[in-house]
Amino acid sequence: MTHPLLRWRDIADLTVARGFPCISVLVATTPAPSMRGDDRQLMMALVDQAGSELESHGLLARGRLMTELRDIAQQVAGEPTQGSRALYVSHAVRRSFSLPVSVTPRAVVEPTFATRDLVRALHATPPHLILTLDSSGAQLFHAQGMTMTSVAGVSMTSEAPEPRQHGQPDRALASDTFLAEVDYQLGRHRLTFPSPLVLAGPEALLATFAQRSSHLERLAGKLDTADYPTPADILRGSSIALEQYLVSRRHSALALVRETLERDPRRVFTGIEAAWREGRRRSPLMLAVETGYSVPGHRCSAALTQRDDIGTVSHDHVHDQVHDLVDDLIEIVIHGGGWIALVDDGSLRQHQRLALVSGRG
Repeated sequence: MTHPLLRWRDIADLTVARGFPCISVLVATTPAPSMRGDDRQLMMALVDQAGSELESHGLLARGRLMTELRDIAQQVAGEPTQGSRALYVSHAVRRSFSLPVSVTPRAVVEPTFATRDLVRALHATPPHLILTLDSSGAQLFHAQGMTMTSVAGVSMTSEAPEPRQHGQPDRALASDTFLAEVDYQLGRHRLTFPSPLVLAGPEALLATFAQRSSHLERLAGKLDTADYPTPADILRGSSIALEQYLVSRRHSALALVRETLERDPRRVFTGIEAAWREGRRRSPLMLAVETGYSVPGHRCSAALTQRDDIGTVSHDHVHDQVHDLVDDLIEIVIHGGGWIALVDDGSLRQHQRLALVSGRG
């Protein structure tokens, strides 16, 4: 069984589904054909913990919510596991995700879902497109981790090409008509799948296609199939290319913070309080945050207060208590159409571990 690709759209959908209670259950798992017994026991204990939290609030609909949460848990217990499982239930949502990264096991009941680990998973193994070109045609794949699913193909015309001489590129593959059709299919899919792209094929053919294509934004790399001849080799090569690409994206995010500070420092907001207020006031362009940074606390209309001060918050604000304010800030930025960059711990020390670059205007 293959796991469905996790996409930014999934996180965006979860950020829209606000309102108490949003139940998030996250459990680390050992990769296996089905969930191991100890992982299953921990997951069910976390489900029970969520139930106790719901009961403490005296919610009338908690019975239905817990039935749905237990149904999802029972379903995923029999499915293949990777690094972790994430379960999400509210009055409007019933979702589960298998993640390739490990998580800190927890049950969270808040006005929004805990999606930080989904963001981290997407940064670690982002969904991407792989376009392969060879003597029979072209294939376009959706890929993530070690999963590659064909979504479109362009075959050669029935008109047989002239035999090629040794060392010469295939003339039919390099034809304008064929390459134009391949580029059209690529552009059509990138409208709904704007993810990194990896090209695979003979080196000369890739060079020709790259010169003619108008849809190579976020190109992560090119793989010469003389070095990567099989699908497994291509997946391995794309993983290497994506790792290098993600490093460059992290560098680009830090460079954007530095350059914006030099050109227009009023658009850079550092620290959780300033970034939170700006993210709600104006459309954000990018949020850079250190991977290990979290801020437990609560939200209120005037300020953000650390967990140490929660005891002073009135009962009216109990639903404003959140497991991680950074998690909520990430959701605000995604909902506002901004770009999230998780960077190495220590990279933003001088910016209180996060920096938000706001849009213009």
